[in-house]
Amino acid sequence: MKKLLFLTVLIISIAALLAPTLAQEKPTLTATTTINVRSAPSVNANQIGTLSQGASRTIYGKNANGFWLQISYEGQHGWVCAALTEINGGLDTVPVSDTT
Repeated sequence: MKKLLFLTVLIISIAALLAPTLAQEKPTLTATTTINVRSAPSVNANQIGTLSQGASRTIYGKNANGFWLQISYEGQHGWVCAALTEINGGLDTVPVSDTT
């Protein structure tokens, strides 16, 4: 019985240690000024909207050099310039996304 209790406590302890790693939240960004949301990671791409200063969004992707971040904007994918945002959380786990 003591072995069963020990194993149960051990498994619960390991699960508790791994849970934060397994359930990491996606990083977010906060606009530091009013910024354009674009259809692709380029200043030449179509503007699909704007984020007001202080607006926050979840980051779903980044371009290869990390200068542009992909967000969800009014039901579609959009891109914002990373330099105009404050990033909350690391970008290491954010996948490099294609331009669509």
